[in-house]
Amino acid sequence: MLLSAVAATALFVGSLAVSLVAQNAPELELPVGAIRRLGSLDLFHEGINGVAFTHGGTRLVTTGADGRVKVWDTQTAGRLDDFAPPGARITGPLSASADGSVLAFSRSHGGGATGAPEIWRDGERLRCPVDEAGIAVSADGTWAVTWSRDCELSGFVVGSDEVAVRTTLERVPTAVAFTPDARTIEVVYRVKSPEGLWGRRLQVRNARTLRILDDGTFVPTPRFDAPDDAFSEAHGTRVRVDEQRAVQVFSGALSLLTFEGDDPREVWRTDIARWMSQVAVSVDAGLIAHPGLSDSITLLDLAQGTPIFPMPGRHPGSVRHVAVSTESGLIVTAGDSGLGAFAVWHAESGELITFVETGDFEIVGIAFVSARSFVIASRVGTLSLWHIDETGGVLRLDGVDNPGGIDDMTSSSGGEFFATCRDDRVLLWSVVDDRLVERGAIPTRSRYVRNIAMSPDATRLAAHARDAEVFSVPDGELLTTFDVPGRLINPMAFTSDAAHVIVSEFGGLRWRDATTGSERRRIAQHHEVYRAMAVSDDGVLLSTLSDVSGSVTIRDAATGEVLRELSGFEGDVRDVAWWNGHPVTAMSSGTVLIWDR
Repeated sequence: MLLSAVAATALFVGSLAVSLVAQNAPELELPVGAIRRLGSLDLFHEGINGVAFTHGGTRLVTTGADGRVKVWDTQTAGRLDDFAPPGARITGPLSASADGSVLAFSRSHGGGATGAPEIWRDGERLRCPVDEAGIAVSADGTWAVTWSRDCELSGFVVGSDEVAVRTTLERVPTAVAFTPDARTIEVVYRVKSPEGLWGRRLQVRNARTLRILDDGTFVPTPRFDAPDDAFSEAHGTRVRVDEQRAVQVFSGALSLLTFEGDDPREVWRTDIARWMSQVAVSVDAGLIAHPGLSDSITLLDLAQGTPIFPMPGRHPGSVRHVAVSTESGLIVTAGDSGLGAFAVWHAESGELITFVETGDFEIVGIAFVSARSFVIASRVGTLSLWHIDETGGVLRLDGVDNPGGIDDMTSSSGGEFFATCRDDRVLLWSVVDDRLVERGAIPTRSRYVRNIAMSPDATRLAAHARDAEVFSVPDGELLTTFDVPGRLINPMAFTSDAAHVIVSEFGGLRWRDATTGSERRRIAQHHEVYRAMAVSDDGVLLSTLSDVSGSVTIRDAATGEVLRELSGFEGDVRDVAWWNGHPVTAMSSGTVLIWDR
């Protein structure tokens, strides 16, 4: 019952007051120590698991595993409020009345769609007559319905202490929601296909609709039911829009259906990159909201299925890799959209220059090979060379295919050489006359090289599997080998003089002599492992990304001494880099932060 005054005024008030807040929505502040954000944080909620429209579709409420409730203006994509109702972790699904005065969700310590249901009205928590269940409220805020793991469906008046109506379903539902008329319930559940292919591609997805009568009974309305023989992907749900339309979601696709005859007709279909347990439909505003990649929220036009906010200032998913050209002041980032997407930014202004989908599936590495040209490697084995002209246009200059795929890519600081690896193949490359040229193979002894690093001066290359090997470049002579305990894939980096390899291993960091393999320095950290590391342009500083805590630490590259720690991240950090002595962090929010020196 300790909801803040801000929460009470921004979420549980009338539309006029909230509209006044929207006109003066505050700018999102940068974390302490950050000087620039590349990309927008609009419509991002870490751990998102619930979405619901209010105020005629002009407001979107989201809940997340972070325990927070956020309110958004769907006309501007601006965030109006952000607060944490007291209690355990929110697991969803989220349901709200049309005016936003009633909010319902479940809490659980163990996850899942059902848990301890809660109902809040005008900032006050109401009693709920059901203990363990998922919950939904009607658009007018008068009725609530809950469903439990034992297939029990219960309906009651919001604020009452007793269940008014109860029935047993055939199976455990995956979703239950009120239709816009406030008294009809859409029940969606999953069953085995006739062939018994549970958990595979063919599954039967059924929808049943029940209506609450004035005498407090449930009656079925068969005309809205889904066909019993409707096969689909492994997961999905259906949200009734009105008597003629329904939004249907399955893994990999979202579509709008019409019911003008016995069989539903698909009006449009759009691909989605994340399985969704909940979508929200706003009939008044003609919008669909669903969780996207890496906790972003996508708004679609209900009639056409097209994005309302293409979000040109952010990747559609997490930023996984970042590469910096200090000479030209350009930054290239790659996301995890599955379409081989990358973006080009101005580091000074934070402006997005362009966004490209290569269609090459997952990008595993980016490397600048000149001030304005860079190479991208994809998991499927495509290696492509791109150039950014003075006007900001991006042109693909060359591309080659590597059978078997690519796991990692590294390069020298000047881009003279770069290398790719896959299993026991480490290939050395360069760019000549805007063409990719293979310079030969590095003869590794391991069958499973997954991680490689090149010295800034392009004289040495380290390859790591169970053990690490250091080679000279470009002749491929083996200089030394040493063991790296604890992990199959460990990030590595060379010091600026190429004399030492800094290796992350289970329990800390170790500085190894690049010619003898002997240990020069060790920093012991109990149970610590690192996801990424990078040495600054001048070779003085080292940034390390913890795989345990997600924190980023700035160290002296020669001694390992901790100089500062970065905090206040907007989502998880996925990669680290440097720009003119500034630490750079790539975020799961689809943004990049540049930090003060």
